[in-house]
Amino acid sequence: MAQKPTYEELEQRVEELKKETFERKRAEEALLESEKNLKAVLYTSPVGIGLVVNRKMNWANDTVYHMVGYDQDSLLGQGVRIFYPNDKEFMRVGKELYDGIKESGTGQMETRWVRKDGTVFDCMLRGSSLDPSDPSKGQIVTVTDITERKRAEEKCAQQHDQLLALCDGMDEGIYVADPETKELLYLNRAAKEIWGNRIGETCHKILQNRDSPCPFCSNDEIFGKNIGKTYFWEYQNEVNRKWYRCIDRALRWPNEKMVRFELAIDITDRKQMEEALQEKTTHLEEVNVALKVLLNQRDKDIKEFGENVILNIKELINPYIEKIKTSGLTRSQETFIEIIESNLTSIISPFIGKVSSRYYGLTPMEIRVASLVKDGKTNKEIANLLNLSISTILTHRYHLRNKLGLQNKKINLRTHLLSFQ
Repeated sequence: MAQKPTYEELEQRVEELKKETFERKRAEEALLESEKNLKAVLYTSPVGIGLVVNRKMNWANDTVYHMVGYDQDSLLGQGVRIFYPNDKEFMRVGKELYDGIKESGTGQMETRWVRKDGTVFDCMLRGSSLDPSDPSKGQIVTVTDITERKRAEEKCAQQHDQLLALCDGMDEGIYVADPETKELLYLNRAAKEIWGNRIGETCHKILQNRDSPCPFCSNDEIFGKNIGKTYFWEYQNEVNRKWYRCIDRALRWPNEKMVRFELAIDITDRKQMEEALQEKTTHLEEVNVALKVLLNQRDKDIKEFGENVILNIKELINPYIEKIKTSGLTRSQETFIEIIESNLTSIISPFIGKVSSRYYGLTPMEIRVASLVKDGKTNKEIANLLNLSISTILTHRYHLRNKLGLQNKKINLRTHLLSFQ
């Protein structure tokens, strides 16, 4: 026979039961509090939430009722068919959403619901089983109104189509490429005429016939810290050998990804004109150099010719003139000799011209005196040659030194005149 528990054991058991009861009560209170908080979250959530069993509304939060315009709790037990514009859409959503739940535990799709007043709005449905082990217990479905997002997407798509239509109307080649995969996403009409409709292939292969990305790719100039900047550059295409002025910029594609946009303007004709102009410029520069050489040589030849003329006159003519002048000439013969000397002086005028051009203000007689001083004539010889007195020649020499800046300087007049050569 089993031994009866002692009083102490019974007392201990009672305490344990009290403790268990207390713990259970605390747990129930915590569960109730948690349930209360969860309901508050569910009811106040900005996302519509409902429990659907056999495609009938078993429960829904306030957001669902507000979204579809029905009175609170009026949808309980109602089939969800009332939310769809037609049977076809109702059946499509049922199949795709529940197939997704069955396959991955969560289904998601876009559809359109009808409010109580008959207006239609776009929404996103997401669903999962309340108990994955027993789908018959129902599915938790969330509903998000995506009408504004769809409108924005449609507007963006419309603008995108307009942009592409504008690009197709341009004569310059335009392409869009993924900066990471280098995949061509778009080619306008002009670009397709050049490279063909090669969308989906890599830009470096189609545009440049390269097996790897181009080393001169400008992506670093328009992505990263340069997002929003436009990059201009020129290059010669390695396939068709034409020159292009490229305008590159990062743009946001409809899938929200940033892509590479490039407008390529054919500047081959301009480049050829520039090259032809450069060739002509180079040729003219070469001709100019040759002409300078010829002109320098001509000046040198003229100088040598002048020096030879002066030398020949001094050595071959002047000695005989001096002898003739001392041979007892008549007055008329002396006049002829003077004329001859005057003409010879004109022949050797490069020196006279140089003096008069550098020192304005010399009289013709001062120039003739300067020429004879340079030739080494004495004052007496100069006086005889010019039919002047020696004092007059000294006066001319004095004026020459003043006008040539030699006054009060110990510089020989003839030496100074010889420096003009």
